[in-house]
Amino acid sequence: MKRIFFFIGILTLNLFSATKVLAEEELLLNVATSEGKFEVVDKSLPKSFRMNQIKFRIFNTNPDNLVAQIVLLEKNNKIDTSELFDKWNLNLWIWGPNLECIDTNNCDYILRIIPNINMDSDSKQNTIRLLKRQTDKEFTVLDCPSKWREGTTSTGNAMISLSLSLSCLNIQSSFAFYAYSGYGIGAEEEAKQYTLSYLITNDYFNLAKQAYENNGGRKGLDTPDWTSESNRQLCVTATTGAGYAKKVSIDEQCSDDTKTWQYTYCGVHPKSDLEVMTSKKWKKVKTYIGIMNKNCLDSSSPYEYNFSRQLELEKVRIKNYGSSKFKIGYLNVGFDIKYVPTLR
Repeated sequence: MKRIFFFIGILTLNLFSATKVLAEEELLLNVATSEGKFEVVDKSLPKSFRMNQIKFRIFNTNPDNLVAQIVLLEKNNKIDTSELFDKWNLNLWIWGPNLECIDTNNCDYILRIIPNINMDSDSKQNTIRLLKRQTDKEFTVLDCPSKWREGTTSTGNAMISLSLSLSCLNIQSSFAFYAYSGYGIGAEEEAKQYTLSYLITNDYFNLAKQAYENNGGRKGLDTPDWTSESNRQLCVTATTGAGYAKKVSIDEQCSDDTKTWQYTYCGVHPKSDLEVMTSKKWKKVKTYIGIMNKNCLDSSSPYEYNFSRQLELEKVRIKNYGSSKFKIGYLNVGFDIKYVPTLR
């Protein structure tokens, strides 16, 4: 553990750059680090254990539930409990109230969150240790139930999500974090990767305590909000691409069917093609015929299309044939698996 503490003191000089989005019906907090930017990555660390991005989300249905998502570099990477994963040391560190306190030994708290990936796969518990100083060898294991689960991003990257209670863990409105991934390559040596340290401000922290109490307090944490399959949604977003004057995200549409994606929009031409990337070339898989629909808000786009396809690890776009007024244009289709918590 000494290797981890040595690097934290250097990393806290860096500031967090993130995009925060408030969706009125969904997210209170949505921040993410830049993809693929890390302070250190040992070449001896297997790609299966390399991180690509760290995300934090809070849904408005439970402002107490902080979901930390560790996105891995490799795609279609199955997390299991084999001997290979027994050597994996994945940690998330959270402390507050600021970045610098971990160097000056005056933090209100320091949390080390360890997903027990190499243990019983059915339990999927996190161990959370509370420390006073970064160099402490002694710690307290907190009695705040917390679980992890695996998932997949819209680009097919494996992702580990951690469910954390702000109130039980006493995580305040501003907190710093840092992630570490290590892999045992010898008796004592560990190949490692670690992020910079970042500071996050949660503008909706004052809503957490009431949600915590409404959900049963400590006892309500035994079952995380996203343990049910019904709380997973497949969300589809279309973004303008080639042929359009500027890049615009048109709409996000979500459904409870996480195996087949669906997307509906109105176009100017009576037909459109669905294309996928195959061998680095776009290939048409189906031509859709639009249906005249008075419900289309724009009279210049009267044709409604209902696209659907089984979710695969592939790039997808829609070809719009245009009209006398509009050129041929392409919509790039993106996917995301989201966990939508519900109050119990």
